Amino acid sequence: MTDYAAIYRLEAERYDAMVSAEDVDREVRATIAGKQSLVGATVVEVGVGTGRITRQLMDLGARVIGVEPEAPMLRIAHDHVRALGGNPADLVVGALESLPFADASADLGVAGWVFGHQRTFEPDRWRRTVTTGVRELDRVVRKDGWILLFETLGTAIEAPGVRPDLAELQSYLEEELGFSRSVLRTDYSFASADEAAEALGFFFGDAIAARIRERGWSRVPEWTGCWARRSPGPLGATRGT
Repeated sequence: MTDYAAIYRLEAERYDAMVSAEDVDREVRATIAGKQSLVGATVVEVGVGTGRITRQLMDLGARVIGVEPEAPMLRIAHDHVRALGGNPADLVVGALESLPFADASADLGVAGWVFGHQRTFEPDRWRRTVTTGVRELDRVVRKDGWILLFETLGTAIEAPGVRPDLAELQSYLEEELGFSRSVLRTDYSFASADEAAEALGFFFGDAIAARIRERGWSRVPEWTGCWARRSPGPLGATRGT
């Protein structure tokens, strides 16, 4: 199994290059923009990574405040934010279970490809971590502001699907935490199938790299789920137990 934590610590630049090729049709951006206007809004982002979603939020007119646990990833995000004229100090090292932001300080909350990792990183307590993270977003996001969680539904496959462990998490988001799911097509686009296989193989593994080469895919199918619900606001949120 891929050691994602090691990639985030040791190969942040390579990861950034890979995700910069994702979502060629900008479906994530369109989904966010369709929920509420972000012009002049403040968005709290959990798991900033190298700034993949951060940049899209800024392009939509938002100020982004956020946390990322891995300093190498955050340094790249800071560079991207600086290049767009934003304030890198708005993005800090931190974790989803304890957001360093005031109650009701954001208009919208976003977490991209964050909660799914908890199922792998913390197999014995992921429900507690996920619940606490969602309640922290509820605390920080103003009442009736949207909370959007993006998670994978499959890479290099023809139709959306999900591993059994992530299916359990995604059912928990819907059945226990009140989120509704929509499906996005967020393909990667590269100059050639060989470039695609090289870029994606390091993260997703040799089997996917081989499939990409076999199919001759320079545009690689990618599926993403968006789990969305409105925040009850700080008064409706409590710390996880």
